[in-house]
Amino acid sequence: MGEDTGVEGIVTELTTEEKLRLVHGAVDPEGTATGYVPGVERLDVPPLRLADGPLGVRVPGRSSTAFPAGIALAATFDTDLVRRQGRATAAR
Repeated sequence: MGEDTGVEGIVTELTTEEKLRLVHGAVDPEGTATGYVPGVERLDVPPLRLADGPLGVRVPGRSSTAFPAGIALAATFDTDLVRRQGRATAAR
């Protein structure tokens, strides 16, 4: 790498193809992530695996809990239900 080892230095060293892979994503080679961004090994940029979201944690092929969308929960106007879902989400 060049003299700048920060983010700007890494971006400078990336090829156009590597930049596109970082913003496009790919299929997880391990098959466990719901989203996957391959790393750039030559620049020590690790891959990024995404396995959760606002509706709950989900990993393909494994059991999971899916909560209602936030807008549906808000539409209930049930603050106790919102608190219970928040606690359940935090416990996962």
